[in-house]
Amino acid sequence: MPGEAAVEQAEKPAATLGAFGRWLEGVSPLGALAAVIGLVGAILAALVGSLFMMLNSQLDARFELLDVKNEARFKAVDERLDAMDERLDAVDKRFDAVDERLDAVDERLDTVDKRLLSIEEHLRDGGGAGGQRE
Repeated sequence: MPGEAAVEQAEKPAATLGAFGRWLEGVSPLGALAAVIGLVGAILAALVGSLFMMLNSQLDARFELLDVKNEARFKAVDERLDAMDERLDAVDKRFDAVDERLDAVDERLDTVDKRLLSIEEHLRDGGGAGGQRE
């Protein structure tokens, strides 16, 4: 097919536009039109391929940037969660200390309660002044 020959001729590294033009002079008008259409198709295919490669490269770069940003965000969130965990551990330790203090206060209250009961029993049994009840 004449268009294929034109594409092959245009793809040769040594071929020039002038050589392509001279080649077209010996071809019928319909063959020349087919050759030009084939050449334009090859040029368009090369342009589309180049554009696709550029867009693909830019998309890859943007995805890499998004990956870096997301990784940084996740790292920041992870650090914040670790800090919150440490704070919760500190609060838990404080609650444990308060719980121990409350246990000590409860023990003291039990001791006071027992002493009060003992005093009350002593007073009931006539252990007041001179062993007599008032």
